[in-house]
Amino acid sequence: MKIQQKDYPRDIFLRVLGLGAGAWTQRTHRGDTSVAFGLPRVAHTNQYGELDIFSAWLTIITAFHVKLDMGTVSEQVRKFWAELTEGLARSERMKPGGYLDGWCFVVATSNSDKSRVEAAVGPCAEAMKSLDRSDVVLHSIPLDLVARQVRNRARKVRVTLPQFFVPHEPNSADYKKWMAEVANFRRFAHTRRERKKKTKEAA
Repeated sequence: MKIQQKDYPRDIFLRVLGLGAGAWTQRTHRGDTSVAFGLPRVAHTNQYGELDIFSAWLTIITAFHVKLDMGTVSEQVRKFWAELTEGLARSERMKPGGYLDGWCFVVATSNSDKSRVEAAVGPCAEAMKSLDRSDVVLHSIPLDLVARQVRNRARKVRVTLPQFFVPHEPNSADYKKWMAEVANFRRFAHTRRERKKKTKEAA
C-alpha cells in the first residue's frame, strides 16, 4: 500500500532531520514522535516517506520554538494530521506573494497553567484568532516555512524530495481519493501496531 511518493531508509530520514539513530529510537519508545497521517511511528520498519520527514521536522522545530517537550508537541501534531496535510498542500501551492493565503500550525501556551497547551491549524490569521485569549501566548508556525526548511536540509545532504509533499491539490477528486487511501492505511497501521503489541505482551 503506497501512499507517499518516495521511500527512504531510516538512515536517510535521520540524516535530513540531523538526528542520531539512538536519539530517534529513544523518542519513539517514549511516544515523543510523530510521522505522517497522525501516526506515532511508521507502519513498515525502515521505510519513510517525504511526509514522515515533514511531520517529524514540524514536531522538532515547534518544540524548539515554543520551548515544549517533544511528547506534548507530537500529540498535537498527530491530533491535527488531516488539517496539517490540507494546510501543507495549500501552502506549498501558494502563488508568489500569497502569504496571507498560507496556513499555520498555531500553538497556545497558558501564562497561568504551564501544562495547558492547545493548538489550531488553518489560515494563519484565522487559526490565531481561534485561540486568542488574554491568558495565552500564541506561537505561529507557517507550514510553507517548515516545508522550505525541510527542502533546504534535504538539499544539503543530497536527498531528493518530490515537487510537492502532498501529491494532489485539496478539494480535487484525486485528493479525496488519496485521503480515502490514507484512511485505509491508518487502519492498517493501527491493526499492525495492535498485533505487535499483543504479540509482545504474550511473549
